[in-house]
Amino acid sequence: MTGEENRFIRQAAQIADWLEPYIKNGRLKHSGSGEGERSSPNAPSSTEPVSIPLISALEEFDHNLAQELGIRKAVLEQLDGRSPNTNVPDRTTGAALLSQLLGDAPQPVVEHTLNDFRRHKAVLILLKATVAGHPARRCPAGHRQQEPWERIPANTLIPASLLGGRANQLVCVHPECEAEDGTPRVISPIELMTGIHDRLVTAADLGVLLGCSEPAARARIRRAEAAGHRLPVIDTVGPAGSAKNRWRLGDLLNVASIRRGLGLAP
Repeated sequence: MTGEENRFIRQAAQIADWLEPYIKNGRLKHSGSGEGERSSPNAPSSTEPVSIPLISALEEFDHNLAQELGIRKAVLEQLDGRSPNTNVPDRTTGAALLSQLLGDAPQPVVEHTLNDFRRHKAVLILLKATVAGHPARRCPAGHRQQEPWERIPANTLIPASLLGGRANQLVCVHPECEAEDGTPRVISPIELMTGIHDRLVTAADLGVLLGCSEPAARARIRRAEAAGHRLPVIDTVGPAGSAKNRWRLGDLLNVASIRRGLGLAP
């Protein structure tokens, strides 16, 4: 098993450790500020009791980790008499040991175990988002709750800032949206819009979507036209003297630099 693969087990253990203080203190703390992730609390405080799903998710993770370690130990004892000490002091040590013991396991066993921990990771991240005051939203990919991911909640879209990403981005933490190395897929806000191709936008609107100023957005449009893109002005809005041109978003999305700026595939 490669280092990229065992990352799933290690990441799930780290998130479980982040959530543990909420169980010990018996309360949830919601930020409600709309800002990025808070550091793992030492003494959470709120009026809301800790949720049963959070308790269950941590208990299930710990049970599954101990079970997998026990299985690998029994297999090694049968194969060559090895008897590794699987009585680990914490989740991080357990995750590291399991990753090591899976190194000699058949590929189907490795894949099954990794899928289990990819599921754990997704569930725990979503609970982390809830704890931080950011309930998940539905991913535009429309993931279904089916094997092996049937126990992952339907809503899997959370602020990227919760995982150390940019504040104005969203990421989907469902395994189907992950890269091979476990990196969640960044979802552009434009992907959440309906009827995006026929939507009319001003340079100011485009600037909001791109995260830049209105003049910078206008400059992008001018450069695209200079490069040969046909971007006709559809209409104008606003009072006389300060009317603003509007373009069809579908036309603007044909410009590679604008697509990249919106986080869309080439």
